[in-house]
Amino acid sequence: MASPQFLHLLDQLHETAERRRLPWQPVRQYASGGRCDFRIALGAGIVRIETNDADEQTLDARYTAYLTTRDGLLIDEVVARRHESDYYPMLREIYHRALVAAFELSRMVDGMQEDLESGKTRDLPKEQFNEDGVPF
Repeated sequence: MASPQFLHLLDQLHETAERRRLPWQPVRQYASGGRCDFRIALGAGIVRIETNDADEQTLDARYTAYLTTRDGLLIDEVVARRHESDYYPMLREIYHRALVAAFELSRMVDGMQEDLESGKTRDLPKEQFNEDGVPF
């Protein structure tokens, strides 16, 4: 079980993200099929949030939040499964707000719509995986 202090910090992150964009950064997970985690540095620590199923398609969908030092040492964690945890809705919202903030989703979509309307297309990035899904 997570410490009350970490749960309070997560609650504050959740409430703050409702009012303003936080500087979440993506952390690519090569083995996860393109899904990524997100992290934010605050004070002497880092909060990282991840999911095993961002679309919530499985019964085992879960979100995990980690509190680490800036050197990556694990201090605390919360694991919230869809049907087993009171913290699941909060961690789900934190994850999705982190995704929107990290990729500046509205700006990205606006740019894509502009290209679509003007008939413009862009070169695709070079594939980063071989056939086994292992990064080069």
